Amino acid sequence: MKLVVKFLGIFMLSLMVFACTNNDSPEAVGEKFTKAGYSVDMDTFMDLLYISDDMQEDGVDIKILLKSKFKSVLDESAKMAKNHGGIDKIVSSPAEYNSDKTIAHVEVTVSFKDGAQKKSSLDLIKIDGKWLINMK
Repeated sequence: MKLVVKFLGIFMLSLMVFACTNNDSPEAVGEKFTKAGYSVDMDTFMDLLYISDDMQEDGVDIKILLKSKFKSVLDESAKMAKNHGGIDKIVSSPAEYNSDKTIAHVEVTVSFKDGAQKKSSLDLIKIDGKWLINMK
């Protein structure tokens, strides 16, 4: 019995480690960002955006400004998804990296339940060990 419990413990630990290591890949971030856009999850959508210092304006919170501009775009995306019967799946192509692996490019394909598809290209940047969608 102890052997079974030990085996199950090791198996569960392995699953947790594997699941956690892949969540911050450019592919996973691209898929999460796309899903947030179609489900109008504005907080997740904005948290995954990288806004460089040169985009900041004095006295203006650029995230609030962008949030208001993106709201209508995300509402239209959600409406489009609904018109296609909802989202079936979101899949990202393998990332293409620059030489020092701080910038990545992924193609994300959204498959809708009616068979339609929409592809988009995303550029990502690694900031403080975290992949974010690059707004440049």
